[in-house]
Amino acid sequence: MLNAAEVVTRPPDRITRDAELRALLAKVAQHDRAAFRCLYHALRPALARHLHRQLPNADLVEELLNDVMYVVWQNAGNFRGDAQVTTWVLGIATMKSHRARQRWRREQAFIDHPEASDGVSAPHDADTDRDLEDGLAQLSAEHRDTLELTYYFGYSCAEVAQLSGCPVGTVKTRLFHARRRLKQFLGQCVGEVS
Repeated sequence: MLNAAEVVTRPPDRITRDAELRALLAKVAQHDRAAFRCLYHALRPALARHLHRQLPNADLVEELLNDVMYVVWQNAGNFRGDAQVTTWVLGIATMKSHRARQRWRREQAFIDHPEASDGVSAPHDADTDRDLEDGLAQLSAEHRDTLELTYYFGYSCAEVAQLSGCPVGTVKTRLFHARRRLKQFLGQCVGEVS
């Protein structure tokens, strides 16, 4: 068994194995601040890269990075061990960044087109965005997440598989069915407009 105290004293850039991260996370579950500090510094580079790929500005990335690690601090005891620690943390980051990105887009839309909130119709793109959002809402959570991770965030099927904790073949199947269902839904929307 790996001794968590030994891992805590190691420099963060030397903590890379999942067993070491699990030992730290177990200590974090007991509210060990030194272990949390070490875990934070060990995960920060990968987490920052992940968030930079998904979010529009550095301030939002920094804010979200701290939010994600706060969730890790509070929920370390809930880690079941089904996935690697890094995958678990990146999953939390993906969900938080998705919500933050939606909030940021709404704020930007309001800044760019404040008249839209006064009952004046928004630009044509808003209709397309709304149809797309409605279409995505019709998909299962797995299909929607797979589409967003692939097309919006630009992850490869292998990366999505790692984040989702499923085989690459499952990711490809989800993509196939999600695209087909979304195309059907959007086709119906276009038909309604015509």
